[in-house]
Amino acid sequence: MPVLAIFGTWRAPEEGVLYRFAHDCAAAAARAGWSVATGGYSGVMDAGLRGAREGGTVAIAHAWSGLDGVLPVSGNAGVVHTHARIADRIAALVGQADACLVLPGRLGTVAELTLALECRAKGQLRLPVMLYGSFWEPFLAWLRASNASLELPVDAAAPPLHARVDDAREVDSLLRSLAS
Repeated sequence: MPVLAIFGTWRAPEEGVLYRFAHDCAAAAARAGWSVATGGYSGVMDAGLRGAREGGTVAIAHAWSGLDGVLPVSGNAGVVHTHARIADRIAALVGQADACLVLPGRLGTVAELTLALECRAKGQLRLPVMLYGSFWEPFLAWLRASNASLELPVDAAAPPLHARVDDAREVDSLLRSLAS
């Protein structure tokens, strides 16, 4: 069963747009025959696990022992993997993914995003990294400028590294395109 990894802030409230988007994308993934993995805590991570569970698929949490006693692991997780090192947690979560969906977040989300983009660039992800809305545009602009300043060649034939998604239906369509 393919795995959709969902990344984003633990601070997204249940009644918020980010929580609803992550939930709806995870539920769509479940209907398309995908399991869902997240970092395993509150906010976007819980929304993804909840959508997966409610959609009837495997909800996988990758927790970090450094947060024991600080943040509880989501009760929506069906499977919990606890990692001793944060780097191992991020590598396991991205490494398990067949596709990645990245919502707004802070440093942990940036680490997950950069590893996911590198995996896509090296052919380890079959779908572009899906980025919610315009939040990541400044990061992508910096990346383009950085590559330009290094005079790195652009391979016009390379598959796209990322795709902007604004609606759960777009995520559903991308996931289903991989299944066909």
